[in-house]
Amino acid sequence: MNYLIYGAGNGPFQIAPAFSDSNGTDSSYSDTFDEQIARGFITDFIYELLREENVKITPVVEPIKRMKRDILAGQFKPWITYGFRGWEAMPGWEGFHFLPQNLFEYTLSQVYYGDFVKPASTFSEFKDCRVILIRGFSYQMVVEKLQEHGALVVYADNFAQALRMLKYGRAEIFLGFDKRVKYVLQEMGLADDPFHLSPFMHGQLKGYATLMMSDDIPQPMVDRLTDRVQAMIDSGRWQALWDRY
Repeated sequence: MNYLIYGAGNGPFQIAPAFSDSNGTDSSYSDTFDEQIARGFITDFIYELLREENVKITPVVEPIKRMKRDILAGQFKPWITYGFRGWEAMPGWEGFHFLPQNLFEYTLSQVYYGDFVKPASTFSEFKDCRVILIRGFSYQMVVEKLQEHGALVVYADNFAQALRMLKYGRAEIFLGFDKRVKYVLQEMGLADDPFHLSPFMHGQLKGYATLMMSDDIPQPMVDRLTDRVQAMIDSGRWQALWDRY
């Protein structure tokens, strides 16, 4: 079973400290779950979820934009990873297995540095602001609305690059998920720097993440994993894994 990891900078959900560009596989991962190894919430969750299936897990690491393209091209089957509810309605994604449980809510935050700008509460307040977005991530209607109201959209390849751009004045606002922002700031040693987070549009723009699998995985296995996910949520095991990060 291929486990798809969206790039080397996807902590705290998927932490890939080392991987090979030659074949995309990550040799630093073992096939067993270890409480002492921080590999990311989603990784821990999937490894534990598959423990009873007696399958070999092969991590595959690619940047999210390329990974989504390769998924649609039919590569890496059979695979498991996580995805967002918004993907279910996108052309080409309807055949994949999206599990019914939402694993976490994805609420965009606006991140700014120092006292350079105040948090915006309407799109019109972004006029003439340089706003950083992550390349390859689906912001849906946000990009169009920002540009419509006179914002200059610039892109970063990952959260670390976006936060550096913000710190050194190359933009005024970065839109990202607060849990990942806080994790990356810790990893960069910048947790005490004056970065500030505020819910984007009062937290109205939300998304939900769930597990997803390739369309060649048999329905009985999908049903077993669905039941196991619910059991892990009900028992508190999901929350325990989430709280590790």
